[in-house]
Amino acid sequence: MISKENNILLLTQGNQRSIYLESLAIGLKSNGYNIAFGTIGEYGPLQNCLSKEGIKCYCLKVNKKPLLKSYFSNFKFWSKVIKKENIGIILSHLQWANIIALMLEKFLIKRIKVITTRHHVDASFITKSNNAKIEDFIINLLSYKQVVVSKRAKIFMLKNEFFASSKKIFYIPLGYNFEKYLELKKGSALKIRKENDCEFLIITISRIKKTKRHMIVLQAMNILINRGLDIKWIILDQGPLQNVIKEKIKEFQLEDRIKMYGNQPNIIDFLEASDLLVQPSVEESSNQTIKEAAITEITAIITKDIGDYDEYIEDKKNAFFISKNITKEDLANLIEQIYSKKYNLQKMGSNLNKTIQKRFSIENTLEKYIELIKN
Repeated sequence: MISKENNILLLTQGNQRSIYLESLAIGLKSNGYNIAFGTIGEYGPLQNCLSKEGIKCYCLKVNKKPLLKSYFSNFKFWSKVIKKENIGIILSHLQWANIIALMLEKFLIKRIKVITTRHHVDASFITKSNNAKIEDFIINLLSYKQVVVSKRAKIFMLKNEFFASSKKIFYIPLGYNFEKYLELKKGSALKIRKENDCEFLIITISRIKKTKRHMIVLQAMNILINRGLDIKWIILDQGPLQNVIKEKIKEFQLEDRIKMYGNQPNIIDFLEASDLLVQPSVEESSNQTIKEAAITEITAIITKDIGDYDEYIEDKKNAFFISKNITKEDLANLIEQIYSKKYNLQKMGSNLNKTIQKRFSIENTLEKYIELIKN
């Protein structure tokens, strides 16, 4: 009889392709674990990909509010999944899924173990969100094992948060089967470049909200275009500030220079079409987009002292560091230097590729997860 400890439910939020989650689920399956994949949300491309790999996927679309109704719906649904699949361990990712998993652990008659995974460092402090701080507090209190995806997250938790303990916080980097990124290519890079014909094309891929700092890039673009540079900017993803950004684009009369594409499945094509990734975010733990950029061998502008960047980025060797308090003028000056070919972008992109492939291999991550599961 197969031990229930070999039966794992990977529980998360969202339905878009996620190479690290796919790599983790498939990797654990290839190591002899029975994997079920659970999503608090609709069935989508992520679940479709995993189903093709022989992994059972379960989805529950339910609103987070009202909370009591949401808790009850989640408890009822996932209890049935746990019973059906004889689940012994839940690996949960992202805070809402972490809370649901811990609720199941504490209130189910059937004994299960939960390992929560935190994907942010200090987001609740930056955004000053009391709800997010409460979620962090509950997860710290109830978790017996917590995975963080950057060393900075562990340091921050131990210094600033209640019930954070070094004995139960484990750093495991995100791991990727980088070959799976080829599945995100649709062969449309040349078409995208033609749509955005220019001397130099920059790209930003992140949720459009205050902490991701799209506004400073927009302001820098306005400066650069007024200086006469043949430069364009494409933006992928959506977010609460997307209408604000659209209005500013109109205000600066940059509709022909900046294009917003929303969510796109072929991120790799957009990166291949671009010359430089610009990610000035001040809220990261272990950013995924820079790994995607590395696959296409383009380099990036990223923020120093954020997430795990400082652990593997060498300024002006494999990427460009900017400070948290950089001005729009200084950002524009840096981009103009890059535009003017002061730096060898091809070599920097190649260096970034080598660094990322070595540091974030799925094999390293799997080894650490399996050790954590067994102990």
